[in-house]
Amino acid sequence: MSSRRVAPREVTVVASQLRRSQPSGPCVRFVDLALPRGAPPAVVQFLAFRNHYAYAVTVRARDAHGAWRDVLRDTRLMADPHYEDDATQIVVLELPGEGVSLDGQSASSCVRVYFSNPSPRWARVEVGASHFTAYESVEPEFALAELTRRVRRAIREARRYGGAGGESPRDEKKKRLPPGTAELESRDVAPTARAATTRSGDRFRSDALAAFDDVRRALRDAGVSRTKTLCHRAERAESDVETAVVSLR
Repeated sequence: MSSRRVAPREVTVVASQLRRSQPSGPCVRFVDLALPRGAPPAVVQFLAFRNHYAYAVTVRARDAHGAWRDVLRDTRLMADPHYEDDATQIVVLELPGEGVSLDGQSASSCVRVYFSNPSPRWARVEVGASHFTAYESVEPEFALAELTRRVRRAIREARRYGGAGGESPRDEKKKRLPPGTAELESRDVAPTARAATTRSGDRFRSDALAAFDDVRRALRDAGVSRTKTLCHRAERAESDVETAVVSLR
């Protein structure tokens, strides 16, 4: 007996920015999913997204009249809130009953997804999700494979263009620097700072030359060949480099 496969019917939704339930302190974060303005009514039966450290989600729906209702309550996404093994997996949720009816003619019609994680380990992590996709009908395996393909493509494009927001590699490098760290680039240094750096360098070079003259006189007085000493140091440096290369392999 052959099983009948369901043809995927994707519903185009627009996701809001990740928001907080309150401005500060402990809170949950949420995203509103709505049809494009003016789109005809549609039914959402499946939601797919890439999780980001959310231990559980709650889904609520608001109709065209502004009335809210619960769709899913505290559905667990991670096996353990304290461990990140499955913190960024792709999730496919099937909404119970007949799903959620959305109306693009109404500004209040939406699906709201709440994200929470009680673990203090991720207090500084922006708990939420990305790459939202909605379906009226679909095989969960198809939705999982399709969103996996889209996420991988987005990651490749982000690497190609230097970041998810299209930043250049230079901008990404600045983001990775610790707070208060400045890049040592001459064009970014003020003229007074460049002058101070040049004067400091001149003093360092004069002190180094004076120290070198003292060493050379001491070697000459002790009868040590400076050429042999330098050759020995070069051989030792070459040996150190080879050891470093072997350890890196």
